[in-house]
Amino acid sequence: LANLEPDFFESNSQPQLFKKLLFGLAFFHGVILERQRFGPVGWNMPYLWMDSDFGISALMINMYLNERASIPYETLNFLISEVNYGGRITDDKDVRCCTASLGAFLRAEVIEQDQPFVSELPLFHAPPEGGLQSFKDFVDQLPDQEDPRIFGLHENALTTAQLHQAKALVDDLMSLQPGIQK
Repeated sequence: LANLEPDFFESNSQPQLFKKLLFGLAFFHGVILERQRFGPVGWNMPYLWMDSDFGISALMINMYLNERASIPYETLNFLISEVNYGGRITDDKDVRCCTASLGAFLRAEVIEQDQPFVSELPLFHAPPEGGLQSFKDFVDQLPDQEDPRIFGLHENALTTAQLHQAKALVDDLMSLQPGIQK
């Protein structure tokens, strides 16, 4: 949401739906980027998604909503997860994971009925109608402590990732030690 232009945010003929879909897309984008720090538990291979993937997906949502009265969730999910983001994915299991992840954020229950993205985490949902700043304020009030369930992972995944990070840090520090001269 940080790089969104306010004019684009307000540009759709169905503003409330568009903003919620855009928020879901932004949340999905953040989730798939952050899943990488969980290593092979997050993704089987490392991928380099970019802001342009988000931008093109946002344009697709805008176009579909301006041209149709109803939201084609299945079409949007396929185009975004398997074509746009999935175009960078080389592992078939990661494609399935990407599609399932997007399905948690772009679905009728979340957008039209204000249900949370993950049922066990009620704080994580699309915010109510408002301007771009109110959406940014909503994100700022979310907890700083990550819950791996928002990434679609078990609660123990965070512990495992932190152990791997700590080991990598210790290994790096040890490699900086001067060698012992005989």
